[in-house]
Amino acid sequence: MKFLFSALFAFILATSVYSQNNHTELYKNLIDTTENDSIKLQYLDSLFFATNPEENVFNEYRNNYISLSKKTGKLNNAANRVITLSETLIKTGQFKPAENSITYLLKDSLYLHDTIQAKLYRSIGEINFTKANYLKALLNYRRSAKIYQHLDDSLQLGKIKLRIGQTYSITEDFPTAITTLREAVNLFDKNRHQEYITMTRFEMIILYAMNAFYDKSKNERDKLLPVLLKNENYITAAGLMLNASNEYNRQKKYTEQKQSLDDALVYLDKNTDETPPSISQRNHLLLLIYNAYALYYLNNNNIARGKEFIDKAQSFNNDSFFSIYKGTLKYTQARYNEESGNIDSAIKDGEIFLKNALHMNNQDGIIEGELLLKRLFLKKKNYKEAHKHLANATNLKDSVNNIVKTNTYLYYQKLFEIEESEKKVIQQKADIELLEKDNESKKKLLMFSIGGLALLFSSIFLYRNRQHLKKEKNLQEEFSQQLLISQEEERKRISKDLHDGLGQSLLLIKNKIALNDENTKSMFNNALEEVRSISRALHPFQLEKFGITKAIENVIDDFDENSEIFISSNIDDISNILSPEQEVNLYRIVQESISNIIKHSQAQAARVEIEKRPKYIHLKIKDNGKGFDFSEKNNDFNSLGLKTLKERTRFLKGTMKVESEKNKGTSLEFIIPV
Repeated sequence: MKFLFSALFAFILATSVYSQNNHTELYKNLIDTTENDSIKLQYLDSLFFATNPEENVFNEYRNNYISLSKKTGKLNNAANRVITLSETLIKTGQFKPAENSITYLLKDSLYLHDTIQAKLYRSIGEINFTKANYLKALLNYRRSAKIYQHLDDSLQLGKIKLRIGQTYSITEDFPTAITTLREAVNLFDKNRHQEYITMTRFEMIILYAMNAFYDKSKNERDKLLPVLLKNENYITAAGLMLNASNEYNRQKKYTEQKQSLDDALVYLDKNTDETPPSISQRNHLLLLIYNAYALYYLNNNNIARGKEFIDKAQSFNNDSFFSIYKGTLKYTQARYNEESGNIDSAIKDGEIFLKNALHMNNQDGIIEGELLLKRLFLKKKNYKEAHKHLANATNLKDSVNNIVKTNTYLYYQKLFEIEESEKKVIQQKADIELLEKDNESKKKLLMFSIGGLALLFSSIFLYRNRQHLKKEKNLQEEFSQQLLISQEEERKRISKDLHDGLGQSLLLIKNKIALNDENTKSMFNNALEEVRSISRALHPFQLEKFGITKAIENVIDDFDENSEIFISSNIDDISNILSPEQEVNLYRIVQESISNIIKHSQAQAARVEIEKRPKYIHLKIKDNGKGFDFSEKNNDFNSLGLKTLKERTRFLKGTMKVESEKNKGTSLEFIIPV
């Protein structure tokens, strides 16, 4: 029977491998034979995501998949898929393929949405954080944070700030860690995201306690506990009080330690969630609480009660998580054996505990373990070993105290700098107010000395001059707008005449004389198509037939098909928002902008984005071409193309922004009020 089972398992495994190889070959053949890029992309997707990252062809499939996604305008969708895959690879420790995939994607950052870029930088940060390369992790976290700040995404920015704070905590930069975590709490508070507020405050409590800021730790705990109880988050509340009991134990405040443990048990009893995760969390906490109770009673010379809680903690030895705390529990066992006079057993337990603390790099645990062994060896009159452990404890304690003192100094120095900066700002505001009052008094005195008559004549002159300038400006704007309207009407008339007059005449001539002559028929067809093309260029009849959104999409597709530049777009539906005259001008802005890119930019790619907002339409057109020198400050609209765009924008009562540098492309942004 055993042989049959083994044979059956081998058959299933072989069949599975054969099937997988069969699918791989099938996808390859389909990719090689199909001409449809969309279908080819689907097969590449299946092939890439089914390939083991350790295989040599993984990078080849990935590069082809990303390149084809870019070609078909689906790069952002592909990027999201690759990010999901990379997160899985990071969890399984396959950092290299994840990092290579993200780096390859970032080469095309021009074509990626800002949110995608922020996710990619965060993923690179996570890889470096897991690999303990904290400087690179911070660099990429900051890049991600900068994008989220630009996007005004306070929730995602808060998550990144939390991660940055945790990184600074690990690198023992306590002042910067606390400052960053406070920023994260403020950001989460904007979103009322209680889960992340709780997580961040817990980080701050632990960080304060590690650096002996027990008052500040308690202050944060007092803020957090009522919120947890209000939301009936009793598991976290119990964990908070267990943490408080450990702090009180360090301060030798045994009454407060006992009260915190009692509170932790009360909160656990209130938890009514019977799901497996909740039960597991409850058992974890119970084990640690029983262990803390045992230490409390042993420290207060109540050996019987200490043994009672040791036995309660040991009752969890069949649970899977017991092995995690097995080394930690040895300290309590060693203390019990010490109090019971069983020194040899206490030494064995103490050495196991110390070894575990060294492995975990738990400095407080190492100090406690060394001091415990020092006492035990003294009782055995082994002064050499006792001295060795005392020296180890003293050296480490001095080192830890120095770090704590340094962090305390830096923390208060940072607080002092912040206070000084705030005082300076307040003083500057006060000085400015005084100067303004002083200047105001002088101006009043000067005005009174000039006299009412001079003031009257000045007022009249200024008023007339302002009215004249305003009238001149209005006339100029009205003339420009009427010129644009007349131009569009004339274009529409000529276009209609060409289409209905000359076009129809050519069609009749063609039907009469070119029926039997293919060459003549071809010439007439070309002439007709040229007339129709000129007609369409003069006036976009698609606006009237299909609406503004479809018309803009069609003109982008025409430019994309008839030029060597790759033009992508992301366009919201803006139909029935603008008047017909406004739609024509918006259409012309898009048409003329893309035409300028094709004629002058020498770009490889361009992108058009139209976003509908409640009070305005946001149009953005950018390319990666050669760019040009532009000074918005000096209103540098010298070229005819930019002047026309400016006039059309003014007709729409909108604003136009130009950003361009040589060899860095050009970006045009238009805000059109609805």
